[in-house]
Amino acid sequence: MAFTIAVAGKGGTGKTTIASLVVRYLVSRGMTPVLGVDADPNSNLAEAFDTRVTRTIGDVLGDFVKKKPDIPPGMTKESYLEVHLNSVVIEGKGMDFIVMGRKHGPGCYCYPNVLLKNFVDKLASNYRYVVMDNEAGMEHVSRKNVEHIDLLLLVSDHTARGLRAALRINTILDEMGTPVKNKALVINRFDETNERALRDDVRKIGVDSVFKAPFDEVLGRIDVDNTPVMSLEDGSPAVTVVNAMFDELLK
Repeated sequence: MAFTIAVAGKGGTGKTTIASLVVRYLVSRGMTPVLGVDADPNSNLAEAFDTRVTRTIGDVLGDFVKKKPDIPPGMTKESYLEVHLNSVVIEGKGMDFIVMGRKHGPGCYCYPNVLLKNFVDKLASNYRYVVMDNEAGMEHVSRKNVEHIDLLLLVSDHTARGLRAALRINTILDEMGTPVKNKALVINRFDETNERALRDDVRKIGVDSVFKAPFDEVLGRIDVDNTPVMSLEDGSPAVTVVNAMFDELLK
């Protein structure tokens, strides 16, 4: 059974950055194979590794609905879709990716999310670690996209709104009875001048560990230059924090 790491938080707090640094950590430490799951319709996780996304779960579903293929006798719709879902797995060196993508046309993302969850459940046994970058907000939690989480990373920037969003996500998980073995809060772009004012907001979230990631100019530069995350030096402030965090969390 794969060790599942889920990353959640408010939009704009650096969720995908943290998720990509987690994948980088696992791959650079030889803790492979790793499956990166981009469960955000605004897909960015695979791109952080200079991986070209050619097909998504949304594409598979869109083709199925649009083309209405003839399903062979004796095969269910779910089985037919599962065969075609295997085409969305992007294989890399020590790490593979699958991307939910967007739904084609109007409507909600419920069915693509169900497909994603069921597909990940079946794939997980082939991997040592699964890192799931969830979409911003709380809807993915209420859909129970992620179950049996070994490690939940609640990512927030150092603002009251970001921290309160992390609290709401944690509260919903508790209310829904989602099993989570370990929870950590990652305060991204940590600002010491805000620490005293936001101390109570951090405490109320009620997690096992709190980690502080400083602003890292290098991350901004590699985003502009489209430089892969794997090329980051270990001395980068954000990489140093995430490496130390996971040395502790996975010890």
